[in-house]
Parts: sequence; C-alpha cells; structure tokens
Amino acid sequence: MAYVLLIVGFGLLIKGADLFVDGTSNIAKLLRVPPTLIGLTIVAFGTSSPEATVSIIAALQGNAEVSLGNVVWSNIFNITLVVGIAAFLYPLTVESETIKKEIPFILLASGALLVLISDTELQGLSENLLTLGDGLIFLLFLCTT
Repeated sequence: MAYVLLIVGFGLLIKGADLFVDGTSNIAKLLRVPPTLIGLTIVAFGTSSPEATVSIIAALQGNAEVSLGNVVWSNIFNITLVVGIAAFLYPLTVESETIKKEIPFILLASGALLVLISDTELQGLSENLLTLGDGLIFLLFLCTT
C-alpha cells in the first residue's frame, strides 16, 4: 500500500508542478514581467517550500541535522542530477550574467556554510554549531539574491 501511495504522490507532485509553472508563466505574461524574473522568484520559492517546511519542522523538533542535510543534499541533487539530465536532453544556454553573478554567489554561499559549520577546526570549540548569527548571515545572503 505504501508503494501505491508513493506513486500517487509522485503523480500528484508532477501534475502540481506543471500547474504551478503554467500559472506563473501566465502571471508573467499578464504583468509583462520577464519569465526569467518569475523563474528566479516565484518558482524558486515554490519549489523550495517543501524543503523549507521539512527543515523548519525538523529544527523545531530538535533534529537540526536533518535540516542541514536537507539543504546540502538538495543543492547537490539539483546541481548534479537536475541540471545534468536537462543538459543531456537539451543543450542549455547559459547567459553571461549567470556566469558573472549567480555562479560566484552560490560558491560564496557554499564557502560561507563550510566556514560557519567548522567551529571545532577554526575556533577550537568543542562542537560545530550554526547559531542565530549564522542564520542571520544566510538570511542576508537570501536578501541579496
């Protein structure tokens, strides 16, 4: 029974994603907003909201490791599998602005995560922690995108 629910869930997820993308495309056309802007904002938040929900619930239940693992592995999955399959199926055009702004930004954010979770190595603390200040740093990263 669990497998049936899993397959039904995937089907609903795929159909919901199609409807979501179509809806945001229509909003972009109605408001005469470039589709890239819609893709970078509404769709990005929409596709990240399930991961954010899981991470928030895990953190509130005291399972912060789940939150960190969710974020890290989600990025690895998106960069490797999603982009890889998309490029395999159809050549992707990469705009020069993406190379100049987006790629260095993701590298900077990843580097910041590496530094902020290395408390034992860099500061000699007894455990690695992401604190309130670290969270504010990442929220500032979000605001600057």
